[in-house]
Order: sequence, then structure tokens, then C-alpha cells
Amino acid sequence: MARRGWAKERGHFKHENYGGSKGVCEEKKKINMPRHQNTKEKILESALKLFLEKGIRETTIKDIAKDMGITEGAIYRHFVSKDQIVRTLFSTYAERLYEELISVVEEKTSIENGFLSL
Repeated sequence: MARRGWAKERGHFKHENYGGSKGVCEEKKKINMPRHQNTKEKILESALKLFLEKGIRETTIKDIAKDMGITEGAIYRHFVSKDQIVRTLFSTYAERLYEELISVVEEKTSIENGFLSL
């Protein structure tokens, strides 16, 4: 019968928090978050590119997946539907436009110069 803790003794577990519910799994979640965020951003970039080329109606999740070289399932891990991708892109760019308009107003520059800077 194998001794308890042998894997930890041999260095198979690199985290100090081995064991318990707050151990390795929690540590892995923290490590992987930027990777998933990066994938989500890449999906949005690819979708925007395809929406501009083909239009929103003609672009499918399959097209986005093919453009990125990933599976459709990988996209569905981040977005429920194409509509959610469209809404996310719209809200992101609407928020950026709003922030730019606010900064122009706060700077009290002329309207003409403010819009030319956009």
C-alpha cells in the first residue's frame, strides 16, 4: 500500500497549498484567467473583422472559428450566441465613443476640433 503524501514529497505538486478545497484548483484558476480573457478578445477581434467584410447576417460562428483556427465549441465557452458577440462589440465601442465625447466636453475644446480628434 502506498504511503500518503508520496506525490507531494517527490515534487509532483508545485503549489504550497496542496490539498483542501482552496489548493491547487484555485491557484490554477488565477493562472489561467488572462489566457481566457485573451481568447475572448481575439474572438471579438476576429468577429469584428468578419462583420466588416461579410456583414453581421452573413457571418456565422463557424466562420469566426475557422478564421481563428479554433472549434465552434471554444467560442461557445465564451459567448452564448453570435448575438451576444454583436452586443458585446456594440457596447464596447459605444462606451469608447461616450468616453471620448465626455473628454472633449471636459477639455472645453471647440466642437469642430473635438470631433476631428475622434
